[in-house]
Amino acid sequence: MSIDCQQDLFKALDMVVLVYLDDDRCTLLGDVPGWFCKLCPDVLPGSLPASPEERFPFLMNFLVDAREFWDLGKGGRIRSGVCVQTAPDGDDMAFEASAVLLNDLKVLLIESCEYDYSEKQSLIQTGRQLALDLHRHQRQERFAKALRQELEAQVKQRTGALLHTNLRLKTEIQERQKAEHALRESEHRFRMLFDNLFDAQLLLDADGRIQNVNRAACHLISCSRNSLCGRKVTDLFPEHEVDKIHSAFAHAAREGIAYIEESVINGENQTLIQVEGGGVGLDMDGCRHVVISLRDISHRKQLQSQLQQAQKMEAMGSLASGISHDFNNILSAIIGYTEIVRLDLDEHSLAYRNLDQVLAAGNRAKNLVQQILTFSRQADNVNQPVKVCAIVTEAIKLIQATTPSSIEIRHCLESQSYVRCDPTQLHQICINLFSNAGHAMEADGGVMEVRLTDINLDDDFASAQPGIRPGPHIQLSVADTGKGIAEPILGKIFDPFFTTKAAGKGTGMGLSVVHGIVAATGGAITVESRAGTGCCFKVYLPVLTEPVAESSQVQPVMQTGTERILFVDDEKFQVDLATQVLVRLGYTIVAKTSSLEALAIFKEDPTAFDLVITDLTMPHLAGDALAKKIHGLRPDLPIILSSGFSTSISDEVARGMGFSAYLKKPLVMRELSVAIRSVLNGEQAREAGIDPI
Repeated sequence: MSIDCQQDLFKALDMVVLVYLDDDRCTLLGDVPGWFCKLCPDVLPGSLPASPEERFPFLMNFLVDAREFWDLGKGGRIRSGVCVQTAPDGDDMAFEASAVLLNDLKVLLIESCEYDYSEKQSLIQTGRQLALDLHRHQRQERFAKALRQELEAQVKQRTGALLHTNLRLKTEIQERQKAEHALRESEHRFRMLFDNLFDAQLLLDADGRIQNVNRAACHLISCSRNSLCGRKVTDLFPEHEVDKIHSAFAHAAREGIAYIEESVINGENQTLIQVEGGGVGLDMDGCRHVVISLRDISHRKQLQSQLQQAQKMEAMGSLASGISHDFNNILSAIIGYTEIVRLDLDEHSLAYRNLDQVLAAGNRAKNLVQQILTFSRQADNVNQPVKVCAIVTEAIKLIQATTPSSIEIRHCLESQSYVRCDPTQLHQICINLFSNAGHAMEADGGVMEVRLTDINLDDDFASAQPGIRPGPHIQLSVADTGKGIAEPILGKIFDPFFTTKAAGKGTGMGLSVVHGIVAATGGAITVESRAGTGCCFKVYLPVLTEPVAESSQVQPVMQTGTERILFVDDEKFQVDLATQVLVRLGYTIVAKTSSLEALAIFKEDPTAFDLVITDLTMPHLAGDALAKKIHGLRPDLPIILSSGFSTSISDEVARGMGFSAYLKKPLVMRELSVAIRSVLNGEQAREAGIDPI
């Protein structure tokens, strides 16, 4: 290979030119500069005794880069930078190498970088410092990069954790909000339930102080919620109930549940309200609480009292029905024989007057039996339209005659309505109430006020009074200014035989009879009284709404006759008594104590008798069976039923059994004569084709 170079040019540039051949050898071109001869004194132009890497160690790394540069065949050149190598004489020399590609020649140019030693040292120091700075900078960059990457990773990790935490917190917040909403709803439901319970509810703390109450408790005790909260629960009860309530509270707090049997709690205006209930212990807000539940049982106790009263009345009715028959038979003998004896005595004689007393006592006894039967609702009542005002007016006139002048009677009778009842029983109601009012003021005098008004009863009143219906009623009010009735005995005044009067002044049947009559007519009676403030009875009777025609009563008189009568009764004294009475009245009588014998006599000649009078309860053949057999032989014959056993017999029932009339024992001569004549006259009128009067 021929190399054409301008050697003078290289010399002028003070460069060393090395050309690398294909066999990786190199040759030196041109003259050798003085600085190169100092560095390599043994090097001659044209060749090198060794490879450049060995001669020039500073070129070792650069030649690697130069060969890669030459192999790429690129233009331009690359530089090695300033390098320092020590000459054989010990001087440090600075060089800079360049690699170029000239006409496919691989050329290495080495040029000297002359400088003073001090400048060299400064340059070395600067280079070292720059290298250190560069190394430090690179290390800081690497550290900063690693730190940045670590921070980025931490930020990423923290961001993910933060997002997860935010999501968890968001979920927890939503769940908490749901829980709070559910808690508010639960508290609202609990408060609504607590506040709207029918029974009174009191929430107490561990010391027994009221923390909260519901509306029922406020209504029961007639106090506001604010006035109750903070008070001791025992303050609500009378002194004699405090131990019971405190024991129930302690037991509920300890065991979890306690029962409060019947007790009383202070109500409005110093009244006592009957209650029952219990307590339940529970933990709230980390503290022990007790909920006391109380139920007002006043209405139930009132109904129980009314039930007991009704049961007493029922028991008395059973007693009345059992004794009425025998008692009436006894009275029949007393009254009947007294009337017969009086007929034979001078009206002005002492014996006549004495018998008058016997007869009066017998009639009082008869009325007493009637009161018992009325009280038991088993008496025969003549229910008819009655103008209450007329009966009350008549009773006031009667009571005024026997009332002391120290008692003033005032009356205001506004109602002109009618009721359907027995007028005698209505009169009895008035007399009993008026008499009781007069007796209450007998010692000190006072005012009795009678009022009669129309009133329309509502459902609330009717529900509180058993046996009465809402609608138009007459209210009879009898008030007095006497001593009144004490609370303990107020519930007993309608009991049979209960009386506060002295011995001999009362039977204890008056108010019982009134109660029975009022109940039988579908009415009610109430009483209002306090000891020392007088008393007021109010009777409510249902008004008769249909039109009523006025009627008048005719006083019956003793009547006689001449007809033939068959009398049947299993009591011998009744047969003897009837025989004497009917004979004195002019009748012909056949009397028998056996219903079978009487039937046999009648069969012998059914046309021999104009009338039959028979008892109901008889051995072998009862009165109704006897009447059927007689009517089987003679259907047109009138038969009168006479009985003292009136539990199941009335005028309507007697007529349904085929009897023409019904007489209650004890038989009174006047009533017997009128009944016989009425039946016989009616039969005679029918035989003549005339309607009986």
